Parts: sequence; structure tokens; C-alpha cells
Amino acid sequence: MFKRLIRLVRQEKVSLFIGAGFSIEANAPSVQKLKETILANIDDLEAKQQHSDDSLSDLSEFYVEEICNGSRNELISLLKDLFSFNPASMKDHEMLAKIPHFHNIFTTNYDTLLEDSYPAEALNVIRKDQDCAYIEENKPINIFKIHGDFQDADSLIITSSDYHDLLNGRKRNPQLWNVVKDEFLRKHILFIGYSLEDDNIVDIIKSISKAVNKNQKDMFLIAPKISERREGMLKKMKVQYCKAYATEFLETLIKELRKNISDDFKHKKVSAETYTKFCNAHDFIPVITTPAKGDNTIEDIKAVPGRTLNRRITFSVGEQYKHFFENVDFEKNSVYIPKSPLPHTPLLKIDGSELKQSFFEVNNIVIQKDFVSLFIGPSTTKISLNICIPSRNFIENVEGYTYKLNHNKVVIAFDCHIYETKIVFDYSDEGTSKQIKTTFNYQFKDTYTDNNKALLWIDFIDAAFSKEAFTIRSLIKMDFNTPGNYLSEEGKYFTKYKTFYRNIKEIELLSGQKFKSYNGYTSALYQNSAIVLAYLKQENIKFESKGGIDFSVRVPSNDEFVKVAKVNEKYAIVTGSENLIYEISDRKFNIPYMHNILNTCIINNLHAEDDGYTVIDLHYDDDVYYTQLDDKPINVKYKELTDIKHADIELKKDDTKQNIQLL
Repeated sequence: MFKRLIRLVRQEKVSLFIGAGFSIEANAPSVQKLKETILANIDDLEAKQQHSDDSLSDLSEFYVEEICNGSRNELISLLKDLFSFNPASMKDHEMLAKIPHFHNIFTTNYDTLLEDSYPAEALNVIRKDQDCAYIEENKPINIFKIHGDFQDADSLIITSSDYHDLLNGRKRNPQLWNVVKDEFLRKHILFIGYSLEDDNIVDIIKSISKAVNKNQKDMFLIAPKISERREGMLKKMKVQYCKAYATEFLETLIKELRKNISDDFKHKKVSAETYTKFCNAHDFIPVITTPAKGDNTIEDIKAVPGRTLNRRITFSVGEQYKHFFENVDFEKNSVYIPKSPLPHTPLLKIDGSELKQSFFEVNNIVIQKDFVSLFIGPSTTKISLNICIPSRNFIENVEGYTYKLNHNKVVIAFDCHIYETKIVFDYSDEGTSKQIKTTFNYQFKDTYTDNNKALLWIDFIDAAFSKEAFTIRSLIKMDFNTPGNYLSEEGKYFTKYKTFYRNIKEIELLSGQKFKSYNGYTSALYQNSAIVLAYLKQENIKFESKGGIDFSVRVPSNDEFVKVAKVNEKYAIVTGSENLIYEISDRKFNIPYMHNILNTCIINNLHAEDDGYTVIDLHYDDDVYYTQLDDKPINVKYKELTDIKHADIELKKDDTKQNIQLL
């Protein structure tokens, strides 16, 4: 029954009118209690009986004019004593204060329970016309006490004359009354705490409705019980009646706000300020972006200092996932997803189309609904590890984590700066004479920050591949003594990894400059590091050429070499390249000249073409060839060579072309 009303509140389109009934649970005096107190101070029994059924305003008018000779002082003193009470329950007021969607609250109550429920720095309290001029815009909540209160006795509206002056805009705060009328034009109105039996709210509604005419927006009344006569009156005044207690409505509203406010914020249906305040009331701070165009976004969630975050994911899936959740096995049912937040952890991916009622909550507020996809991984426990390799004087303490793949397998993972190490312990044969099976895995990183640490941890894995004994002890629970015979066949390829990080260190020392950042091992970077280091050390590089190299040389037919070249004869060939740039991490290295030396090349064929060129087919039969890096060009370095400036070499395997010189 609150559906439309709640939707309007979610969009910050509703203002509140709060009556005396809202404070009853707090032990504030009811209208009936106020009347009884006034009647008790009337000595004339006939007059007391005659006015016992009067409204509070009429009774107050009689008491002031007839009993107190026109003075309000005694009446105000009587009432002020009644409102000096300790609140019994502030539940409704506290709930209301957690709903920042209501920016303007109008109340006919004399008590201060509303303003006591909000932080003073967020609140403007307006009692009379003069206060309207001092409303601070940086304070998001305005409480308009249209009947005044005891902090300013002159502001109190209690007698029939007071109401008459208020409704007619005379004497009594005409500016404040204009604010009330404007609110009926700007916002939908919700009345809470009014029975419409004992107060003048009906007259207020009629007066304002007459003033705003057809421009009036929706009005709602929440009350647990009203007479049929009054309900009929509400329909005529176009007030929608919701039969409920204030507590019931506020609890339902907060529940709906928790469920929908993040979506409302993303789609710009609620302000960033209101969203943030609602989250703050639930002990967390959202990190948000609010672009001029497009949807708002929630980037992160942080706990309010001194508070905690309780996160919860709720979803349901079809029968096809029943076996997985009954017999969890991340080894069989999951995959490693490189672009996921946990690239080295086995995950089960469930597509959003297979999810039902999926949502993510923080402190009972729904942050995300209807997931695009869901990843499920094993629960992890942080552990501290001590790694010791006696043969290398290696000892390090690292932080790691452990999780179960399934009932029989446990994983210990820890960070080794340039790679992540995983050790899988298989207890499938536990209780038999067989030893626990242990498997070592590692995943190198794309980047790292310290090459000295890289060399340290390369030493660790090198020791493992060399089958040197080492221990891994958990400082919390576990103690393992791991033999060095558990490694995979990848060990034989590890030499390149080891060489690469050592090359990086040597390049830094020889060039006299450290890298600002480091990229991890790749085959291309490994080759670049070897070439740059060879240049810095003035050493030749040996390259493999298993199976030989077949290539063709295309030279001008009038070249002297063509005239003397013979099939099946052997020749030495040197190719030349200039101004080569090799990138390693954040640096570029220039090598002036590169010479590839191919000794003992055999000519298989010579073929003259119509364009004035001759193609010479050659074969290099050695398993290796050498590359020389130099500051000098070929014609300076190898003066004895025959220079063929317009020749091209074409390697038949990879179709690359280079300038050549022949001997």
C-alpha cells in the first residue's frame, strides 16, 4: 500500500508534516493529556463540564480569555511543564533521522524530539518569520515548527485566535506561512502523527488547497485508525489514506531504500549527497563519481572510522550447479581466469543469465543487483612462512595464503616478487605407506620493482630445480620439509629465466644506470637483454641454426662477384644492420652496427633474371652462427670483404631481408 509513496520518497520528492501522534511512543503528552491538564486548572465545575469536549485550541482560547483575563503566561507555563519529560522511546525519530530524502519537515509539535534526533550541524530550525532569513543552505535538513515551541513562547500557536491569524496570514508569521504553501506546490506531502480528530490539520489542508488550487501535488496520510467520516473527508480533499503505524511505514521505507538507493543513485534519481548520507548512516563511505553525462558510478566502499563492513552476496542458481555445491572441487570444476581479480586462483564462473535474484550488500544496503557474471573461488587463510635453503645461505620470511582445492588437496601460495609460488599437497593416499604427493607451480609476473629481489628469488627457484633440499615452515600451523624432487619438466627451460634477470643486473652495472621500472621475463626481452649485454661487453653472440639456413641473394648481374661465383663452392657471408634500437623495460639501447657471420655457405644455384639481377641460392649448414655487435660498419671492420651494396638477402624460412657482403 506504500508503493507509490515510497517511489516518490526515493526520488526526494516528498516533504513531511509531523503531528503529535509521532511522539506518543516517546512519552510526549497527547492532545488529550494537554486538555486534561488545562481542565484541571479550571475551578468552575460548570465551566469545566461545559468545555470538556472542546478542541484543544478552543479550550485554550477559553482558558486564556476567561480564566486568565487574556494572558497566555499561565497557559504556557502549564504546557511547558508537561513537555519537560524524558523520552521513553526514540525509535521512530531515530529511523526518520537516518532517511536523508526528507529535506523539509513541517511539524505542529511543541516538543524538541525531531531536532534532537538530527546532528545540529546538519539542521536549520525555523519557528518564525525572522528565522527564514537565516536558513543556511549547507545544512540539508530544515525543520519548520509552524506552531512554534517553548524556546520562543511568542511563537506558540495554541488558541483559536492563534490559528485564525495563522490561516489568514495575518500577524502570525506570514513569511513562514508562504513557505508552507510553496511546499505544497513543489513537493508531494506526507502527513504522519495526525488523527484528524483533535487538531487543526484539516483546516491547514483546506486553507492551502484553496490557495494552490489545481497545482497541488499528491497528499498522503499515514495513521493506524480514523473514523469513516474523516476518511470520507480525506477523499474529498484528495488525500490518500494509508492505514498503518508510523513505525510500520518507516521500517518498510528503509527496507526499500536499502534495496534500491544504489540503483537510484547510479541512474541519477537521487542526489550524491543524499546517497552518501544514507550510506554514512549505515557505517560506510561510498567512493563515487558523478559525470555530467551518463550514469553515476560507485568505485569503492570504505568503512566509517571505527566501524566495520559486513559484505554479503546473495544469489540462486539452477540444478546444474547442485553437484558443485554439494561436492566442492575447484580442481575439476573451475578454471583460471587471467583477467579476473584473482588470476592465480581457481574460479567457477557463473554467467548472469544463469543467476536468479543476485545482489551484493554492504551493511544491509544493496550495492549491485543482477550480476553480469559471478566468480566463486575457495576461501583463503593468511599464513606467515619461513623459507630456508641451507646450501645457499638463503632464509626469508614471507606472507602467504592457503586454501583447499577439494577434500584431498591443499594449496599454499606465496609471493616471490617476480613470480607467485604455489605448492599443492595431495593427501589422497593419506593413511597408506605412500608419501604425500607435492607439486610445485609458479607464475611469473609481467612487472616487478627490484632486480636485487628478483635475483634473490631466482636463487630460490634455481635451488629447487637443482634438487637442493629446503624447508618451508608456517609460523602459524604447518611445518613442511620438502624434498627437491617434485618439480615439473619446466626446470630444463629455467636457465633462460635465470640468465635474463642476471643480464638485467649486468646491464645496470655496465651502463651505470638503474632501470626505473622492470618488465618480467619474455622470450623477446631475454633476447634483447642478451644482445645489449653482448654489445656492452664487446662479445659475440651465438645463435642456433639447427637444420641449417637456406637463403637467396639477389645481386646486380654485372657485379664482379656474379662473374666469379660457382655452384657448390663455399663462401663466407656477413650481413649488416645499422642503428638498431632494443627496448628493455623503460630504457632504449642503440647499437650502431650488427654483423651476422655465416661461414661456409654453399652456392646451390645461380639464376639470371630479366631485370638485370641474378638470384644466388645458398645453404648454411652449421648448427650455430655468430652475431657481432660493433661501433664500426662492415667496410671498416672487414676491409677484406667484397662489398655488394645493392644486394638483398631473403631467408626462405621467415622471409626477412637484409643487406649483405660476400667473401
